[in-house]
Amino acid sequence: CLNRSGRRCARAPGDGGLVDDCSGGLPEAILADGPSPIRALIVLKGNPMSCFPNTEKTIRALKTLDLLVVHDLFETETAELADVLLPGCTFFEKGEICPKSLRHDRRLHICSPVIPPLDEALPEWQFLCQLGHRLGHGQLFPYTTDADIVDALRAASGWTEADFAEQSVRDGRLLESGFATPSGKIELYSGLFERHGYDPLPTPVAPVTPRPGDPGGYHLITGARQSAFMHSQQRNVESLRSLQREPLAEVGETVAREVGLAGGEWIEVRTLMGAAVYRAVVSPHIHARTVSVPHGWRGRHNANWLTDDAAVDPIAGTPAYKDLRCAVRILPEAEAP
Repeated sequence: CLNRSGRRCARAPGDGGLVDDCSGGLPEAILADGPSPIRALIVLKGNPMSCFPNTEKTIRALKTLDLLVVHDLFETETAELADVLLPGCTFFEKGEICPKSLRHDRRLHICSPVIPPLDEALPEWQFLCQLGHRLGHGQLFPYTTDADIVDALRAASGWTEADFAEQSVRDGRLLESGFATPSGKIELYSGLFERHGYDPLPTPVAPVTPRPGDPGGYHLITGARQSAFMHSQQRNVESLRSLQREPLAEVGETVAREVGLAGGEWIEVRTLMGAAVYRAVVSPHIHARTVSVPHGWRGRHNANWLTDDAAVDPIAGTPAYKDLRCAVRILPEAEAP
């Protein structure tokens, strides 16, 4: 299918699609001159500036909005662009239910608040309920407590309390109920793919080929995980930040030799989309012509300055975070952070 901007979301032919989330195409949809333009945006517990591909386009899109509201616990880079910034709650101050617990295994994960929200902070559900009432749709938002929300989600799942109690986690459960796949088995041959006209077996695909304008011949992987952090979180926690003060790029040995890296230099990694800056670490543990950069860092260190929102997998709809072409140069001292 096509989203409102005309960008193709990877959706299979027939009665359904294989992608539920096309949020990475939101900046393009905002910038598009379509019949139903997006002029306002509310961001809850999210940071498009960090997680959306093509940071340059994301900034441009957010700045064109008539209204940007961010409801968050922290002043993220997205919050810095907001017209209105509303304080969110910690998990100690609100009740929550894990949506994944409403799937096949029927385990229910519920968190209850320990203390009421501090000062003017509100949980997301309460903010949305108040907004719904102010907009004249109060009948759609009848919830008054955290427990009301949890009960509504549980009821919508179709499971009762007895179902959850009966299906509690126990040894051997998968031998009785099977896995959460159409066949109930571990699937290497995907019947879902086959029904929608895709190759049902995993098929090797050649690495991305250079495109006109690609600045270099090295392979780039973005999104490397770092044990001290969870995505863009925890960098404000001193005990964790002390484990890694700077954004480090792993550089293959051939890259290091051709660029003249010894390790420890500040480098600029550049793709067709833009450039980001990292401290270089020469690594023998990755392909010799590969550069691997972490995600979740702010400013010039944001890996999504490098990624392309338009180059997506034809089935999953995921941008090519793990397979780009890049160039590398050592930054002179005047340009280093």
